[in-house]
Amino acid sequence: MTLADRTWQDREIRFDISVLSLKPIDGETIICRRSRVEDSKGNTSISGVLMVTNLRIIWHSEKNTRSNISIGNGCVKVITSSMAERKNRETALGMNEVLYIVCRYGEAKFEFIFSSQYQTAIEIYQIAQETMSMYSRTSILRQVRLRSSSIFTDSLVLAPNEEIICFVEGTWNVTAEQGTLGTFYLTRRRAVWIALCNSVYNASIPYMHVQRAELRVSKVHGTMIVLETSEISGSLILGFKVDSEKKLGEISKEINFQISELERKPFFGFEGKNDNSSLNNEAQINASNEEDEISTRNAQGTDINTIQIDKLVFHEPLGLCFELADNTSIEKAWDEAVKHNLRSNNS
Repeated sequence: MTLADRTWQDREIRFDISVLSLKPIDGETIICRRSRVEDSKGNTSISGVLMVTNLRIIWHSEKNTRSNISIGNGCVKVITSSMAERKNRETALGMNEVLYIVCRYGEAKFEFIFSSQYQTAIEIYQIAQETMSMYSRTSILRQVRLRSSSIFTDSLVLAPNEEIICFVEGTWNVTAEQGTLGTFYLTRRRAVWIALCNSVYNASIPYMHVQRAELRVSKVHGTMIVLETSEISGSLILGFKVDSEKKLGEISKEINFQISELERKPFFGFEGKNDNSSLNNEAQINASNEEDEISTRNAQGTDINTIQIDKLVFHEPLGLCFELADNTSIEKAWDEAVKHNLRSNNS
């Protein structure tokens, strides 16, 4: 299975996914993280955390991480912001900034509304806009494109930070019975073929969509390179041929090397930069994961059974809850604790 087939984060909208699915995958970078953000449409008056990554926008409740939304960047169509007057259970009437995100996933249209304090929402809006712009500009590194006018204009159109490794003139794109002469390019992110007679007759195949490159022998064309693409791109089989079998072997080896490098270190077109507020995010998600596991064990009746709820007493001045032994008061227990502490300090 290709990297593209395994990666759903930027292609789908999911609700209430597991904490593990919230964690960034390899190659996913948290660009922005802000707390005290409310999902005003689905979880009114619930404070949450909103994150923008190079693959998706994530919101989850601060108190219950399992209440969450994952919005793939590829689903986002419009992002706008505006001031709104609102009031919830926790805050007085005032002005908040509202972030509107309009999405399309499959045949369905979604609208999300997130609100927070003015400065926080402005920061999220600006970062989200920049991220979606960069995501769009690098789409050529995530999509298989055939006969696209955006591939070649006088020269090969490159994505930001993309570089050409080599190019081979006199490369044939072959089908069952015929071939078209063109030029074959290899960059560190994709393989591209451009026809000589018409540059719109082309193919751009990111390595994340390639299962493998292998040499096959055809009765009509002889030895050629065959690229099999991902399921989500249509499971295409594309054949290319040059006269030198040695050059064919070198091209095949280079493509497979780039595929293995991408598997080792996934890259999704761009990475973005972490801001300071998102550095501890993974640790916080891990902590939430541990809390969820503890809650699950408690719900199943393990370990928690040793605590007798009817013996718990809350002491308001201390802000603590105690489980008292028979014939013992909070005052006696506190005095014993103080005496024990004094003895420990003197010894």
